[in-house]
Amino acid sequence: MTQTAPSLEPASVSLAAAPLKTDLLVSAPAADPAAAHRLLTLGWRPGAPVRVIRRTGGGARVIALSGARVAIGHQLAQTLRVSLAPNELAGVDWGTEVASPVTAALAPVVAG
Repeated sequence: MTQTAPSLEPASVSLAAAPLKTDLLVSAPAADPAAAHRLLTLGWRPGAPVRVIRRTGGGARVIALSGARVAIGHQLAQTLRVSLAPNELAGVDWGTEVASPVTAALAPVVAG
């Protein structure tokens, strides 16, 4: 029986299942070519910081991405993959005053 080493990469989840107001990183580009092109122009790239700002009753998400707020429909949100940012994996509480590159990149969006 062979054992495999545990992955050091954080597990990814769909954007639809991602927690609110948590530092996240884009895990993968969109699978749909048309959506991938549009999201790429908005800054959706693997490793880019993203945060779910709001969930709507219909399942859509409002996200902070590259200094802008972007609405993502529920169907598309289910196909987009994100993972927790390293500071979230380390157990940093959102309410603490800890500066991270992800938090710094999103600060103007969250404040506005």
